[in-house]
Amino acid sequence: FTSLSNGDRGAGNVSKVDIHTLLYSGATTKIYAHMVLWFGDSNHMNIGYSSSNPEQVKNQIDDMVSRGIDGVILDWYGPNNSKDKAAQLIMAQAENHPGFTFAIMVDQGAIQWYSCSGCSPQQAFVSELQYIEHTYFSSPAYMTIAGRPVVTNFNVGLSYPSVDWNAAAATLSTRPLFLFQNNNGFSQPL
Repeated sequence: FTSLSNGDRGAGNVSKVDIHTLLYSGATTKIYAHMVLWFGDSNHMNIGYSSSNPEQVKNQIDDMVSRGIDGVILDWYGPNNSKDKAAQLIMAQAENHPGFTFAIMVDQGAIQWYSCSGCSPQQAFVSELQYIEHTYFSSPAYMTIAGRPVVTNFNVGLSYPSVDWNAAAATLSTRPLFLFQNNNGFSQPL
């Protein structure tokens, strides 16, 4: 993107060196990028592209693969919106790159703005997890650890402390591995 009037600089010279070459010799560390999918929405700043443009998504994934990035964690805002469309495009592109994986990060905005009408946060979270399981878990490119699909979150626990993660996971056919943020993640009963 080009430089912005607020002083944010546009794209410049960015190295194409495989990021793994910067790690110690013999490292098997996986490198993941956090990816937001809201660019191109009318309520976000215009940076010159849409996150739900298939050609843009292809170029982004191709570029990440060329730099040695192993996958992406997608900041997801619930089903049936432009961010979900972008996530599905990313899934399709990830499937074209063996070894490149993706995982869903449920954003608290999925519950706040894109949940079922009249649902409690728990009901909304369950509904969203069921959608994620149905739509994304079966992808061969979906990130797993020890055979379990990985689901992380952004501020779900902070914004909705009443969410019962175990009860939500119990509604799924495939029990995910939840990754939590901040210190309270160490005390989750999963």
